[in-house]
Amino acid sequence: MIEVKNLEDYACALGLAIIYFRVFKQHHIEAYKAGILPEDLQERLNVLVWDIDRMIRLYNLQIKDTVELLPDNIDFESNMNKLIQEHNAKNESV
Repeated sequence: MIEVKNLEDYACALGLAIIYFRVFKQHHIEAYKAGILPEDLQERLNVLVWDIDRMIRLYNLQIKDTVELLPDNIDFESNMNKLIQEHNAKNESV
């Protein structure tokens, strides 16, 4: 879990969430392409992918509006990298 202390951390956390959503979406797409699910589960999978796309769009809007609130001197990219490294370190220690 990312500790959110300010708008910058929040924007980075949203960006990380989008990465996760894209990974989840790709897993569903790969399962569909592999044809490993019965028809009823494939139909549900289509709904899941649609919902994930919807969430990605919402998160993108939230990031855009949040970043607009940040001062111009904020280095968003380096902070995003820092949060990803912290997150990865926590996951490796588990």
